[in-house]
Amino acid sequence: MIVYDKLINLFGRIMGDDFDLKTINEKTDLFQDLGVNSITMLMMGIAIEEEFGIQLSTNDVSECKTVGDIVDVIKKTTK
Repeated sequence: MIVYDKLINLFGRIMGDDFDLKTINEKTDLFQDLGVNSITMLMMGIAIEEEFGIQLSTNDVSECKTVGDIVDVIKKTTK
């Protein structure tokens, strides 16, 4: 759950007060529910790399549709 909590905090820092962090779960759709766009995804990718000390490929990030997808990519990359 540590990965998830760190990710939610990153969303809060990047997206600001635009949404309630308590309403986000692993099934939350990044685009429909959170209104994420390509620029936000790029910013998230950079923030994730810095926070977790990993390197993500463009495909890793672009294929993510939900918060859970991002959590899975982080976990896979940090193994």
